[in-house]
Amino acid sequence: MKASGLAAVFLVSTLSIGLRAQSLRGSIYGEFSDPSNRPLSGVQIRITEQDTNKERITTTDAEGFFTIALLSPGTYHLEADKTGFSRYRQVLTLQVNQEIRVVASMLPGVRSEQISVT
Repeated sequence: MKASGLAAVFLVSTLSIGLRAQSLRGSIYGEFSDPSNRPLSGVQIRITEQDTNKERITTTDAEGFFTIALLSPGTYHLEADKTGFSRYRQVLTLQVNQEIRVVASMLPGVRSEQISVT
C-alpha cells in the first residue's frame, strides 16, 4: 500500500507541475517588407490592447522580423511606422495560447499629420 500511495503522490505532483507550466498567454510575430519584398529593418511596431490601452513597442530586426510575446488574450491594435513609408494598421484578436503571424508589405509614402495652431 505504501508503494502505490507514493506513486499516487508522485503522479499528482507531476500533473500539478505540468498544469502550472502551461501559459494562457499568446504572441504576435511577423515580418515587414517593402513592395519589392526586401526586408524592412527599424520598423517601429506598437501593439495596444483595446480593453486596457496597454502598449508594447518593439522594432523589426535586420531581416524585418519582430516578436511580441506573453500577451493576454484580447483585441489588439497593431501600428507599424517607418520613415518614408505609409503607416500600417491592423486589428488582431488573440486567443488563449495563440500565436498570430503578421506578414505585411509597407508602401512608400509620406505620413501626413495635421497640426492646428490658434
